[in-house]
Amino acid sequence: MILYLDTSAMIKLYIQEAGSELIKEAIDTNRIIATAGIAYSEAISAFVRLTLLNSISKKDYEICKSSIKRDWASFFIIDVSENIIQLAADLIEKHKIRSFDGIHLASAVLLNKQINKRVTFSSWDKKLLKSAQKEELQILSIATA
Repeated sequence: MILYLDTSAMIKLYIQEAGSELIKEAIDTNRIIATAGIAYSEAISAFVRLTLLNSISKKDYEICKSSIKRDWASFFIIDVSENIIQLAADLIEKHKIRSFDGIHLASAVLLNKQINKRVTFSSWDKKLLKSAQKEELQILSIATA
């Protein structure tokens, strides 16, 4: 099975918060973990923002940054291609979602179409999850979404 992580799900691997255990369990039960190439810079941005808000220390920031850098090679990274950009634009218009959410959704939709295995989509954004469900992606059940 393939688990697709948007950035809101991915950062739960590095920052202990509601949903972190669920994501870690889901990763343990899925052989392939996929995400869009934009997730790396989005995650670093989230870590920086948490540091500026004093939600994490500078030391924790450095740990998060080095951990994602180490783990990045183990993820199946979907490059943001012209096809993904075009599909993202269509999905943004159709579902009224944000731009990077459109890229994540388009990445998962195209991956789902290209393989024989179902892609399970994970996010902590309710609107994005509903959009993914409408696009016939399997959704990781999360109580907080």
